[in-house]
Amino acid sequence: MNDYRALTRCPITRIGDIRAESEINEITGLVLLKQEKRVVTSPKNPLKPLHVFGIIIRDAEMDFIYVTCWGSREYIEHMASKFEIQSIVRIKNPIVKIKNFDSDDEVYRPWTPSDYCLVLNEPIGLIELTDESSRPDLISLASFPIRDHNDFYTLEDLVVDQRNKINQDANLLFCIREVKSVQEIKNRNGQMRSKLELIIFDQTKDYFKLNIWDKELIKFASSWLVKKTVIFAVDLRLYFNEYTKCLEASTTSRTIFTVNPDISEGYCLYKHAKTCQFAQTLPIIDQISI
Repeated sequence: MNDYRALTRCPITRIGDIRAESEINEITGLVLLKQEKRVVTSPKNPLKPLHVFGIIIRDAEMDFIYVTCWGSREYIEHMASKFEIQSIVRIKNPIVKIKNFDSDDEVYRPWTPSDYCLVLNEPIGLIELTDESSRPDLISLASFPIRDHNDFYTLEDLVVDQRNKINQDANLLFCIREVKSVQEIKNRNGQMRSKLELIIFDQTKDYFKLNIWDKELIKFASSWLVKKTVIFAVDLRLYFNEYTKCLEASTTSRTIFTVNPDISEGYCLYKHAKTCQFAQTLPIIDQISI
C-alpha cells in the first residue's frame, strides 16, 4: 500500500498520465491553440480585474489538455509573449483540476479528451519556450487533426442543406483562396474586435467565407498561402449573413485549426488546389441564397 501511495505522488510528465491527485513539476507539449488575452471581473473583488488566457498543449495524438493562465496584466502579457501556436512549451507548476462539464467554462472551451484541465497561477506557474529541434516527436503532431480524418462537411454539403445548418457547429476541410486585410469592428457591447476574412474552397465549391475573430488565430492564419495551405478546422459556427444572403462560417472559442493535415483527404485537396481554375472571379458570391 505504501508503495502504491508513493507511486501516485510521483511527478507526472505525460498528459495521458494525469489524474486528480497528480503532482506536476513540468510537462512539455505542442501548442495546438492559443487564445487571445482577456480581462474578467473577479466575483470576490469586482474592483480588481483578472487577466487570463488559455492554451491547449498536446504530447500524443489523442492526448491534449486545456491550460488556463491567471495573473496580473504584466504577468499574462509576459507569459503570452513567449510563444505562438505550434510552439513547443514547458508548463511548470500547474494545478490539476477535474473538469466540470456543467460549467459555462467547459461549454465555451474547445473539446479535449482529458477529464482534467490545468491552471497556472502567478507567480509560480510558468510557460517556457522549448527548442523545437529537441522534440521532433511533438512537432510531428502538428499535422494530426483532433477529429477522425473524414469527420467534416464539404462546402457543397453546407450550401445544399444550409437551412438546417444555420447556427450549427461544423468541421471543414478547405484550402485558401484569398486572405483579406484585418479589420477592426465595433461589437454590440461597443468593444473593438479584430476580424480576418478568408475566402476558402474545396473540390465541391470554389467560394465560401470564413471570418476569424480571435487575435491569436488571426496571427496564425495570416501566414496561410493561397492554393497551398490546406486546413482542417474543428468547431466553426455556421450562420446566415443577412447582408450577403449567404451561409458563412465563423470561428468561436472552441475552434482549432490543423494546418496541412496528414490525411489522404488533405493530400487530395492539395493536389486539386494546385491545378484548379475558379469558375468565377472574386468577389462574385457563388452560393445559393435561402
